[in-house]
Amino acid sequence: MKPHDDSVFHKPNAPENTLQLLSWMIFEPTLLERYSEVLTRKESVLIYLRAVPWFVLVSGFVYLLACLTIVVSDAPLFFPKEFYTIFINDYYLADDFSGKILIVVKSGFWELVIRLIFWITVFGLALVFVGMLTEGLVVGLAFGLGYGLIYGLIFKLAFGLAFGLVLGLVLGLTRRLARGLVLGLAFYFFAFRFYIYPWYFLRGLWRLDFYDSPYHRDELIHLPLFGASGKFRRLAVQSPVDAAKFIAFLREYRPLQKKLADQIAHAAMAGTWLNQPLAFECLSAPTIENKNFQPTEDWLNQLTQLKQQLIAYRQQIQPSLKQQQFELFQQQLAKFYQQTLVQNRRWRDEYLQALTLWQQVAEEESQKLAVQAQQLEPITRNVYLSGEALRPNSNAQVFLGRDDLKNELTRRICSAAQMPLFLIQGQRRVGKTSLLYFLEPLLGSGFKVVYQDLQSARIGTTVQSWLSDLQVQIHQKLGLPAAAEISASDWLAAWQQFETGLQALHLNGYKLILALDEYEALHTFLRADPEQGGRLLAAMRSFSQHQNQIVFLFVGAALFAELEHPHWAQYLVQAQTFRVDYLPHDAALRLITEPVSLIYPPDLPAQMVALTDGHPALLQLMCSEMVNIANRTPRKNMTQADLDAVVQKVVDDSATAPMAVFWQQFCAHAACKATVREIVQQQAPSDKKQLNRLREHRFIVQNPAGRWRLRVPLFEQWLKRFDRVELD
Repeated sequence: MKPHDDSVFHKPNAPENTLQLLSWMIFEPTLLERYSEVLTRKESVLIYLRAVPWFVLVSGFVYLLACLTIVVSDAPLFFPKEFYTIFINDYYLADDFSGKILIVVKSGFWELVIRLIFWITVFGLALVFVGMLTEGLVVGLAFGLGYGLIYGLIFKLAFGLAFGLVLGLVLGLTRRLARGLVLGLAFYFFAFRFYIYPWYFLRGLWRLDFYDSPYHRDELIHLPLFGASGKFRRLAVQSPVDAAKFIAFLREYRPLQKKLADQIAHAAMAGTWLNQPLAFECLSAPTIENKNFQPTEDWLNQLTQLKQQLIAYRQQIQPSLKQQQFELFQQQLAKFYQQTLVQNRRWRDEYLQALTLWQQVAEEESQKLAVQAQQLEPITRNVYLSGEALRPNSNAQVFLGRDDLKNELTRRICSAAQMPLFLIQGQRRVGKTSLLYFLEPLLGSGFKVVYQDLQSARIGTTVQSWLSDLQVQIHQKLGLPAAAEISASDWLAAWQQFETGLQALHLNGYKLILALDEYEALHTFLRADPEQGGRLLAAMRSFSQHQNQIVFLFVGAALFAELEHPHWAQYLVQAQTFRVDYLPHDAALRLITEPVSLIYPPDLPAQMVALTDGHPALLQLMCSEMVNIANRTPRKNMTQADLDAVVQKVVDDSATAPMAVFWQQFCAHAACKATVREIVQQQAPSDKKQLNRLREHRFIVQNPAGRWRLRVPLFEQWLKRFDRVELD
């Protein structure tokens, strides 16, 4: 029989050392309990606290070792890679020991030593504090849990846990809370390396530029250096080229300094403006990565407009127009300055400095232009426009001779019980489009004109796209909300959808004219399916016959009878045709003499009318050339020699628009060219169909002897000039 162990009834001896105390706490909780029962509470607590320094020492040592490992492994990050090559080269080039020491001192390795000391100290203290705090909580919790488990899970667990938590919190927080806060703040102080910032600031007082700065030597500068941004911006204004190199360096090697790079980029761009006043080449916005430093859309748009206006001024040659364009530029510059005032203050000031200089230089330039305009003012302003449509706002003084057409068109539209279709037909370059632009002011307030150019790219290539665009133009003209897009599959259904929209319009007593310029382009759509195209033309005719508020006005060079498959004349039999012809003799003379202040010999204007037969585009071309001669000479008195020079220039130019259009477009068929050749050579035309076509379009007339000739003498001279090239 195994003897009883009576030692359990006796008080054990005290633990001989702290290690034995720790072993009792872990492996012999019963002995520890029996031992502590005979002690006072104070003695018991002291027994347990004997193990605390061990926990602190072990944990602190482990954390300190980990901290040292991290710091040593991160040490190369304190210097950029390019620094190592420079240091090694300089070090090995040193002649003696003192030179090498000097290189080491200058290179900044002392900064690395200071950092290592601080990191080790800070991490060590901080982590020791964490270990002490953790130790207090762990010991308290362990004591409480152990005490609860020993005394029973039922009655004493709650008391043990509470006691352990309170003890841990008291030991770990009360006396060490303040110390923890201080060490925590110290951690961030050294983590962000605030200790080095005063040195960077002092060093920057005497040396801070784009080639020598803390950013070149230190990759881990997190926070802005006091005063560095302002100094870099000032340097960027003075030297934008050096600033660009520094910006590239920051963005590639210093990712923590993107904001600084953006600020310098703005200042460098402003410096470029400052160094090149009134140079449109430099008017652009810098590349900005941070959204807080990006300009607003309004600022960018006004910058673009300012650049475009400055380019328009630079490209202008005539002094008066040049002065006018520069005044517009000054107005745009003032608006841009006001827009810059409301931008972010962190980057706008340098731009304001540059724009102030621009305004001063612009004022000086404006005064010079005023003097030049007085000295070099042309004899007369060139108001003639050849080859482009005239507009009411800018070309009213050269739009002459259409009163009869205006009166007849107004009479027929206003007196029609059922609104017919109208065709305005005429040769190309005789002013049909100009007439459309002037139609609304000519007809008066009872009419609204919707103009649609069927050669525009927005029309598309289908009937549906044509009707959709026409519907958009109508709603824009009347100020109505956008309507649903026409998307019917067949043409007739698309027209019915469009017609429903027309019937829903409230015109309030005025008439709406739908002017379809270059209407022949519509025929190319319908020719793809003549049967369906015929039904569409019939539907348009039916709509026109059953109302008198909406007028369809087709404008083009072709007659309805010339368009087949479908045959337009068959479906639009009620259409009324207006011919746009050359200018009458009196209107042509007015066009030569009234808009400008040139002095012509008595017979010279009549010669110009005779040479052109009043062809509007050709007459405007000749008048424009006469004005150019007067301004170039300079003199107001024109001579026969001047007219001869103009005629020679027009005839010698193979690309002169009215003649080239006639020969290459109207006479595209070989049979037409052959007939024209016969007429020019004063032979009887053999092709009666082509002869009738030329007569119908009024390109030829009969002389008193009954022979056919080209109506415009300059056309004939031009064709004879290029006879070998084009006619043979």
